[in-house]
Amino acid sequence: MKKILSLCFIASLAFSAMAASLPEGARIIAQGGSYDVFVVEHVTDNPEMQPVSLWTCSHHNSEARCILTTHPDSQLDMASYSFSTPEQGKMVTEQAVKCVDGVWVHPYDESILVVSGIPDSRNVYTFIIDTVNRTITHLPSNSAFKGFTDEDGDILVESYSYYPEGGRYSLIAAYDLQGHRVGFMELKHPQP
Repeated sequence: MKKILSLCFIASLAFSAMAASLPEGARIIAQGGSYDVFVVEHVTDNPEMQPVSLWTCSHHNSEARCILTTHPDSQLDMASYSFSTPEQGKMVTEQAVKCVDGVWVHPYDESILVVSGIPDSRNVYTFIIDTVNRTITHLPSNSAFKGFTDEDGDILVESYSYYPEGGRYSLIAAYDLQGHRVGFMELKHPQP
């Protein structure tokens, strides 16, 4: 029993040391094999325009590092995207990331994070963040991050488009870690 309590105490000290290097209010949002990802909300006068920052904290040495801070009032240029033929993601700056609602650590390359957010209550924007090279790639997707392929770890995203006669259908695309499209499929149903 003493040994278990001792291990619990050591674990709580390790977490306290890790938490001490993170800003106050940090909460975990994703876990990798060698680090965890935390989100920190920054309070402003306008709760609808509240930025958040993403931090990683190493399991090895408890080193915390800010990855990005969102810019809720920025504009993301969508004019150059065609969701029905999305061939490549677009390199953007940190200002393009308006919000963060989900974060995933890439299963085969922990330096890669996939981040998605819903800034307009309708469309989901997905970004690839390379934490080593400090680059951000916006994927031409407007619906959802769906996961990673088992074999190559390609990033799967969903978009929606419209039938000419009305109604929506789904598009599924796969992108490599550089944002190049490696697969594409339209999920159209016969229209009456």
